[in-house]
Amino acid sequence: MTEMEKSDHKGGILMDDMERSKTVQALELIKSRPSLSAARRATLLVVPATLLRQWEYEIERLLRDRRGRDRVYTLYGNKRRMDFRELNQYDIVLTSYGVLATELGRKRRGRQCVVASLDPSAAQSLSILGPTSHWHRVIFDEAESIRSDRSNAAIACCDIDATYRWCLTGTPLNNHLRALYSLLKYIRVQPCPDFDVFDMVRPAFGNLRKPQSPDSSTSISPPRTWFNYAADRAY
Repeated sequence: MTEMEKSDHKGGILMDDMERSKTVQALELIKSRPSLSAARRATLLVVPATLLRQWEYEIERLLRDRRGRDRVYTLYGNKRRMDFRELNQYDIVLTSYGVLATELGRKRRGRQCVVASLDPSAAQSLSILGPTSHWHRVIFDEAESIRSDRSNAAIACCDIDATYRWCLTGTPLNNHLRALYSLLKYIRVQPCPDFDVFDMVRPAFGNLRKPQSPDSSTSISPPRTWFNYAADRAY
């Protein structure tokens, strides 16, 4: 993951059947590559709401030896309203896809207020998607849960301003080509065509399957990033 961030891609897709392995690799990346810019300090971790506690536990367990350097804020529930300038003082900001979808709705209402010359405070108070919200890194955990690029949460994911972008998933992509298109869209592979064009290259993904064990129907593959492989095959 470190080499991918050092490259022109600035991120990618990490596919691994073992949930703990993806978590460890993501946190190790955050630990080894902190931001050098005060304006983009924080890494945003977007996860399903049911995994917020698990991520809090893993961050405490794996990074607790750093003596307070990795300050964490969970943007959720009654703590989901905070100015980005305050959030950017943290190293890691945890939030959920549901919070993202809600904030997208507030952003749209703020635009409508501006057009109607009403109070635009809804747009100005955005924590994640605001005009001054510039993240060092965004990591989408369980990215297959937003495989539909038409949902509000997915649209909000695409709208996040971050230098580095990652998708973590343990679900094979061979069942649904559009799921791969959505992930490439979230991490801003360029050029990323409209889906009708992308669908024309379906034959190029014929071999994008995990190797099968010779004596089992269970899919097996080592942890790896698929960004280069998928992007090169598509374009």
